[in-house]
Amino acid sequence: MNPIDVANELRNRYISYLTTTFGLSEGVRQLRERFLALLSQRGQLLAGPFLEATAPYVFGENTLQGLVASGLLHEGFRQLFEMGDTTSKVAREENTRRGFGLRRSSPLATDNLPKRRERFPADRLLYRHQEQAIQRLCCDIAQHDLERNTVVTSGTGSGKTECFLIPALDWVLRHPTRSQDGRTVGRGLRVLLVYPMNALVNDQIRRLIHLVGCWRKRGDHFIPITFARYTSETQGTRREGLTHEPNAPDN
Repeated sequence: MNPIDVANELRNRYISYLTTTFGLSEGVRQLRERFLALLSQRGQLLAGPFLEATAPYVFGENTLQGLVASGLLHEGFRQLFEMGDTTSKVAREENTRRGFGLRRSSPLATDNLPKRRERFPADRLLYRHQEQAIQRLCCDIAQHDLERNTVVTSGTGSGKTECFLIPALDWVLRHPTRSQDGRTVGRGLRVLLVYPMNALVNDQIRRLIHLVGCWRKRGDHFIPITFARYTSETQGTRREGLTHEPNAPDN
């Protein structure tokens, strides 16, 4: 896609719309031509396109693997680093459109697909703002102090989600509701993520599926993390939910 061609095409379509909907009649031809000439002047409708460069984000000094080794993050993260592949690229694209996973009627719902999972990059250096957020939120985690409240402001694609998702998973791993054998060991919500739109909720669920979702029938090891979404699309009962999303992970 050529951005200059796209901008010109949008401009021409808008001029066509204005001259057709709000144009002057043939009886005042000179005014009509003047009107079109004004609309066609450079910079009259569009002032771009502009090209903006984004400086690279500053790296920190630690990786997730290093933070686990130092004891800042829970040992359970090692399992998340080492989890086997689960779904193919085609299936991942289908998951994005369908929420929890492939429906029974989907031709992609087969165990013969090559499997792949989006995982935390254990050995990749964190950005400095990620490292600072994780250290702030996970250090002395038992204190429950209000001074841990944190706001992260950074550009698109800078990994803001990891700034709260990694500490959230760390908290859940330290206060599980399920043991390694799947038995209940606690009750109640551990973390609440709030988003302003269903589309963002669904995207976050997709990420959680690939990071911590497990299917025992596919040979996955149990992960002591359970998660769910509550939106206008949530079904009223477990049976209705499984009918709507038959391939939801076990957790």
